[in-house]
Amino acid sequence: MVSRFIFYTFILIINLVGSYAFADPHTYCINRMAELLQRGTPLSQCGLTDKDVPRVISLLQQYPKVDTLNLEMNHIGPKGAALLSKNKTLSRLDLSNNQIGDAGASAFSKNTTLTELYIIANAIGPEGAKGLSQNKNLRILLIGDNHIGSSGAISLANMRNIQRISLMNNDIDDDGIIPYSKNTSLKSIALNKNHITDKGAKVLTNSISLKEIWLSSNEIGDEGAISLAYNKYITSLDVSNNHISTIGIKALQQNKNITELETTGNLDKPPSLCFNDIDKRVNVSVEDPSIVRLNLYSCELRDADISFVTSYLNLHPYINFLQISNNKIGSNGAILLGQNKTLKTLNISNNLLDSRSAEAFSKNTTLIRLDLEGNHLGENGAKILANNNVLDVLNISKNYVGDDGFAALTKMKSLKILIADDNQISDLGVSSPFLFHELYLSGNNISSIGADMISHNPSLTDLGLSDNYLGDDGATILARNKSIISLNLNYNEIGSTGAIAIAQNIILRDLNIAHNHICSIGLAALYNNKTLEKLYAEYND
Repeated sequence: MVSRFIFYTFILIINLVGSYAFADPHTYCINRMAELLQRGTPLSQCGLTDKDVPRVISLLQQYPKVDTLNLEMNHIGPKGAALLSKNKTLSRLDLSNNQIGDAGASAFSKNTTLTELYIIANAIGPEGAKGLSQNKNLRILLIGDNHIGSSGAISLANMRNIQRISLMNNDIDDDGIIPYSKNTSLKSIALNKNHITDKGAKVLTNSISLKEIWLSSNEIGDEGAISLAYNKYITSLDVSNNHISTIGIKALQQNKNITELETTGNLDKPPSLCFNDIDKRVNVSVEDPSIVRLNLYSCELRDADISFVTSYLNLHPYINFLQISNNKIGSNGAILLGQNKTLKTLNISNNLLDSRSAEAFSKNTTLIRLDLEGNHLGENGAKILANNNVLDVLNISKNYVGDDGFAALTKMKSLKILIADDNQISDLGVSSPFLFHELYLSGNNISSIGADMISHNPSLTDLGLSDNYLGDDGATILARNKSIISLNLNYNEIGSTGAIAIAQNIILRDLNIAHNHICSIGLAALYNNKTLEKLYAEYND
């Protein structure tokens, strides 16, 4: 009897409380909604739909002191959101993980009481963001995990009273965050899991109001990190899971204003050991103090390292000479360097540049001296580079430019000095007139015919033709020139006839005619020339 009594008692209890304790979440929330609202208990995961929202609205009117409502993870759509937007008592509303869409987001544009709105993961696009941006009262907006894109982000930047905004995982690129650097009310921005690069990071650096920035899982490298390190207002920064090396991380760690810094998930070493002591690689020229050089010679640099180099140059605009020869830089790295606006001199010889690299340098308007020796520009690269109208000095030796490539270079009107040694240039290539003051064509295939055509350029004062095929005829032709004052004719099969002809020239001041076949008579004639200041005639017959 006792056991039977206990059994029936248990069944009675089940029947009494079953409608509450064992009801589905939707039924439970509907039946106890008033109690839950007054307690401030979230109505999340209640299975609520648009049809249930009028009951929510009615209860909010009955309990006007309830100013916070959490409806996260339900099934509320645009209609339900529109009804909620008309409420006048709430100051904080969480509708994350529903389906309010563009129409639902736009409905809150006219709400004047909400100061905080959380609408994460609601299938909101650019139009919804544009509509919502008309709201003038919101201080905090969390709209992550939607698809507003850059255009939607730009719209939301117009909310001039907003103080905190989360835009994470919204397919936003650098262009989408440009306006946020000018929003003076904004204190905190989350941009995790977007497509922000160094360019976007540098934009945010310009903000004077932002204190907290979340940029994890983007595409930021050392350039962006170093730029952020110079901001004096940021106190909390998350740049985890980007492409920042120890160089960029070190720069951020040196910012004493940043008291909370997260950098995990980045590179664990600098892209080049040369970057460890990069500040020591900057020096002022003893000969000319106006020249400030950064020396990155033979540092095994590749294209991926050049973004750091360009960032460093941008942050130190007084550096006007970059020595970066003997590395492994290709076209992508050259394109980045070609966009620099502070360098006057660039030595990028002995790298892996091809004709595509020439495009960037052809458009550069600040470089005056460019050394491209020992690359692979070829004929097409020379033709493209010839479009540059600013360069004074160009070294394009050992680039296989050939006759047509050299002919294109002769049309560069600003160029005063051209060094084109070892380029398979023949007499045909030098047939065009030019305005160079100095021309160096050692190690090519030029004969006396080419020497004749070159000698007819009256602007020429310095000429280097060593290791060609001039012979006595070529030397004799050049001896008649009245403008050249420095001449190099090393290794040219020149004999005494040519030497005697040159000895009659009274314009020359500097002559190198070593390694030829000049006998004592020819040498005597040369040494008797009273106008020559420097004469190199060693290793002759």
